[in-house]
Amino acid sequence: MKLTVLALLLSLFVQNLASAAEAPAPVQDLVPAGESRQTEDLGPKKLHPANRSMGGVHATMMSFFYEEPGLMKDTGTLYGVDGGFALPLNNKGLILIGTGYYVTGNTHYDGGTWGGDKLESNGHNTLFGIAPSIGFEIGKTGEHVFVPRAGLMLRTLNNKDEVAGSYTRDINQTFLTVGSDYGLLLGENSKLRFGAELQVLLAGTVRSKLSEVNSSYGDVENKQTQGSGVKLDMTYVVGWLSLQAYYQSFNIAKSNASPLIRNGKASAGYVFEPENNTRLTGVSAGMSF
Repeated sequence: MKLTVLALLLSLFVQNLASAAEAPAPVQDLVPAGESRQTEDLGPKKLHPANRSMGGVHATMMSFFYEEPGLMKDTGTLYGVDGGFALPLNNKGLILIGTGYYVTGNTHYDGGTWGGDKLESNGHNTLFGIAPSIGFEIGKTGEHVFVPRAGLMLRTLNNKDEVAGSYTRDINQTFLTVGSDYGLLLGENSKLRFGAELQVLLAGTVRSKLSEVNSSYGDVENKQTQGSGVKLDMTYVVGWLSLQAYYQSFNIAKSNASPLIRNGKASAGYVFEPENNTRLTGVSAGMSF
């Protein structure tokens, strides 16, 4: 009897060994101690709010409007390129953001002469700007992220009208910028970004090349100390394609007065840059990466 029971137990043991050998070995969880397994794709890696994903280069078309109230207007369409990048600085949400643009084109001048006579002519304007800033990601999730940021913007404007008596103006301005971006993930390969920015003029110079009018005149430089700007933009990214619409305005106060130089000496006259307003409205399309 004992031998019969022993033989039965041995038979069951052998059967269990065979079953264990045929069953697939369990997959080991290799997640390091203290970390949890992440089974979902991390949305924030796909959704970077700062200017068109992590970077891009685009063609842009801009409607240009410049006026000195009660004195003149300069309007036209400018064409060029713009671009940007966003570089994470650490794993806590700090990022370096950079944007830039270059546009140029023909414009129409509607104003008057120094003597007060009505004058219309064609002209040419070129704008260039770069804007580095530091941002911080807040409320980052797999679907949206908010990024406040602050930095500087360097802006130049070169203007020349094609009429006798006109002269070249070179304007260079530095602004403090404070703004924010909000990014929203729409799908696996698409996202939407909204941006708003306030700009405060820190310093500006206007160099008027009056020597182009008359060789007896000296070129004049004026200082701009008060002014501000606002920028609003919206960017849609799908795959590698990026589309953007934007609006930018500047309101700059009257500059200081500098003496008019004639034959190397200061004359009784003075030159200043009037109060002026600029409005830029445009669209961009290009490659995002």
